[in-house]
Amino acid sequence: MSQDELSERWEDYYSTAIRKGLKAALAESSVERSLDTFEYAHIKLNKLMYVAMAERGLHEEMQHSWHRYGGDLGTLVPSASTIKQTELANLPTTEKPAQPGAESKQDVWDEADYREFFLNVSIGSLESLSEILNADRETLLEAFYTAYSGDIEEWVELYLINVRIQEVLHQYDVDGLDSFGEPEYHDFVDVLAAFEQELYSHREMSPSALEAADVDLESDENPADLLTEFLELVDDVYFTIAQGDLDDFPGDLSYQLGMIEEFYHENAWNLVTKVISIHTTHGPNADALEWGSRSDIDQLLDGYRIRMERIESECRAVGLLPGATDSTPPEDDAEGSGVGRDLPSGEEFRRALNGTSD
Repeated sequence: MSQDELSERWEDYYSTAIRKGLKAALAESSVERSLDTFEYAHIKLNKLMYVAMAERGLHEEMQHSWHRYGGDLGTLVPSASTIKQTELANLPTTEKPAQPGAESKQDVWDEADYREFFLNVSIGSLESLSEILNADRETLLEAFYTAYSGDIEEWVELYLINVRIQEVLHQYDVDGLDSFGEPEYHDFVDVLAAFEQELYSHREMSPSALEAADVDLESDENPADLLTEFLELVDDVYFTIAQGDLDDFPGDLSYQLGMIEEFYHENAWNLVTKVISIHTTHGPNADALEWGSRSDIDQLLDGYRIRMERIESECRAVGLLPGATDSTPPEDDAEGSGVGRDLPSGEEFRRALNGTSD
């Protein structure tokens, strides 16, 4: 048996034992529900498996990288529908890989150990399995990014600011929009400005670094540029909401704003995090993970602008974009607020990253 084959068998052992331990913990905890009955179940399963891996120091034993929702174990994470409450006695023992002629691994946890782990698990401020599973997406992600910032120290600030954007984009119900006025808009554009500055501070997003990472892009396909271009549209939409009366818009806005939220998660932010994933791969088959992220970038770029233009058209049709007479966002008394205000442009950032100037 080759070393690569043995590594893959151990990876399979760890992921299987972790999943069985979680099934047993669900059966014995106060949760009393299958995992797939919770909102955002797959994200929560991914985070729980990641935490189990990280707390046991298995970073080089199990494949993972960081994607749009942070640490991600990829194909090691099954469908949440497979994680049902099951008493430990009813789960077969996971067999450890044989290592003929090699010294056996020490202190290897089995499903019983992982059951105990999950019965006492915490992620930051979420102090139990029940709190983790019942948390909303943004609360869980902020707790996870903060607790495991050491795993991705150089990127954690970008992930945390991203959570602030997600929170605004998720409040597209009527009650949430009713409370979104000029003060909230000014806070939001400060978040967008901080996000843009942090995004372009990473040299990995520069054209030269992308080329070095074997990411083959046209000049107008830089993921950071595409994301900030989309956020300019988001800025315009929420400026219009902050200035207007909801009764002035024709009907429910949840369709258009739902499209914005979905595009942010599925396309714009997702595209940028595929670049991050290339630089954060670990464990067996790391090369395959990198290749998968490059392939994902190609797929996400296909039709990106067409989908974005459709969102813009839908928003314009219901008056969610400022007209020619009111297209300038209101001035803010606080110095430096507003997207890109008192910040270098994206083009200036790119020139700085590449060591060029006018």
